Amino acid sequence: EYRQKSNITFHSNYTVSYREYRRYHFCPERSAGNESDELVLPNMLALGAALMVEDLPYALKLIFSTALKTFSETPFIKKSVKEIMWGYDDPLVDFLNRVFPGTIPFKGKFGLFAE
Repeated sequence: EYRQKSNITFHSNYTVSYREYRRYHFCPERSAGNESDELVLPNMLALGAALMVEDLPYALKLIFSTALKTFSETPFIKKSVKEIMWGYDDPLVDFLNRVFPGTIPFKGKFGLFAE
């Protein structure tokens, strides 16, 4: 992890504010595996999206259900460590941003440290 603070401001009430930029990188020598290792884990996109449409009208739930089938989404996914850490493109994210704009808090790649 690399951290850099910018826009550091000292206020009259003896507090400080700043913007912090963080950048992460993979250190193979400090890891038990490598970025190409594959993991099977819950599909957080599909599961999270299912919770978001839970209270929507039936017609919208039907659109969502069809989208899950169309994009072959399953409850579990197999991804590399690199994809999980740094992000991967998912057509479901693009679809949700087009059909239900503003319902998910991100665009583009999905991952733990995706920018």
